[in-house]
Amino acid sequence: MITKDFGVAAEHLDFKNQALTVQTVNNFVSEATHKMIPSLLESDYYEPNTRAFLVNAVYFKGQWATPFSPDNTRKETFYGIKGERQVGTSAWYPMLIQPTFTSVYNFF
Repeated sequence: MITKDFGVAAEHLDFKNQALTVQTVNNFVSEATHKMIPSLLESDYYEPNTRAFLVNAVYFKGQWATPFSPDNTRKETFYGIKGERQVGTSAWYPMLIQPTFTSVYNFF
């Protein structure tokens, strides 16, 4: 089912080998997203009770119907997957702030 529906194969991982697990998952994500998402797991990731990973990554490649104004872009703190504030210069990312939001729900 996985191969037929998603075009990928299930892969056996030795979760006790932390470095290989991180490398395998990150390589898959990087290749699947054409390097738009270079990694999913940090190098120190370790969860001893892990039995399986189900990985899904999505990136948007297209044009916005209404482009963001550069005036509405500012640097904000980036928070990690566990909600922790990222430290260092790479923790500040340009955030696009849209003061109003128009729902397109009725168009679907």
